[in-house]
Amino acid sequence: MAKKSKPFPDQETFDRIYEDFCEDRPSCSETLIGKREKLEDMYYDFYNGIEEEMFRLAYEAGWNAAVKGGVSR
Repeated sequence: MAKKSKPFPDQETFDRIYEDFCEDRPSCSETLIGKREKLEDMYYDFYNGIEEEMFRLAYEAGWNAAVKGGVSR
């Protein structure tokens, strides 16, 4: 008997098994779409938070340099 290293030997096998799984569960796709949307929202919340923090740090650095007279025109 050959030893398997993965549960799915290839993408086609996975796709077939997954389609069979969802076929028996009408809400499968709806559930997964909802989970994906929630994950996407979490990603954008995280990304936006990082972007805002980077802006805050850059702004404060510029402000502090200007207050100390380090910025000239």
